[in-house]
Amino acid sequence: MFKKDNGHKDNKLAQHKSRGKKSTKKRMSKKSIGRFIGISISLLIIIACGTLGYMSYTRAASTMQNNISQMLKEQTKAYATTIAAKSEKIAAELESCAAKIRIRNMVWEEQKSALLEDVERFGYIKMGVADLSGNVIYTDEIRENVSDNKYFKLAIQNGETCFSDPIQEGNQLVVYMATPIKNEGNPVGVLIAAFDHKRINDIVSEIQFGKTGSAYMINNDGITVAHRDIQLVIDKDNTIKSAEDTPELQDLAKLEQ
Repeated sequence: MFKKDNGHKDNKLAQHKSRGKKSTKKRMSKKSIGRFIGISISLLIIIACGTLGYMSYTRAASTMQNNISQMLKEQTKAYATTIAAKSEKIAAELESCAAKIRIRNMVWEEQKSALLEDVERFGYIKMGVADLSGNVIYTDEIRENVSDNKYFKLAIQNGETCFSDPIQEGNQLVVYMATPIKNEGNPVGVLIAAFDHKRINDIVSEIQFGKTGSAYMINNDGITVAHRDIQLVIDKDNTIKSAEDTPELQDLAKLEQ
């Protein structure tokens, strides 16, 4: 009788188990690598999406800011045009007065009656006529010399209607305007009218940007000449100068310059 070779069988079984373990390790290794690659790709996708999202947000925010800035610029130009048109209308009123024959003849008795009519018609505080040396007489018979006043000088030099900055007279803010008087094309004097500053201030104060934004007006020196807060006009507030000692106002001062 033959005996079974158990040793040979055990060797085959051991070899089979060894191969099985190696195969399992390879599969586990492949799975681990696959998971690692999958996680890496997922992370890259998340990072890429996050980056693209941030870039899109940044671009959108930048675009929105640019759009708002452009819109404000366009609105500012439109409002500036409106203010200029209303100012020109006020100037045209005075120029029409200066074109009257009774004004151009430079005879005060005749001029005064014409001026009193225009004071009533346009709601001026007073009117007056100055010679080329700046000696003026007003409808209330007050006389003074205005040769040093900027609005008078500009009317003479430029030959056009000019406005003064607001002037405090008693409890009232007054604006003076002056326009040349010409006879046969030659300057013979200057017509002056004083009116309530509120007329200009109301034009500016009515302008609004959004819910809280508002407009104001400054002169060439940065002095506030029209504002919702009338006290700033009375105090001749100057943001540009105030910014020298107040850092919080520097950005606003740069916009005004």
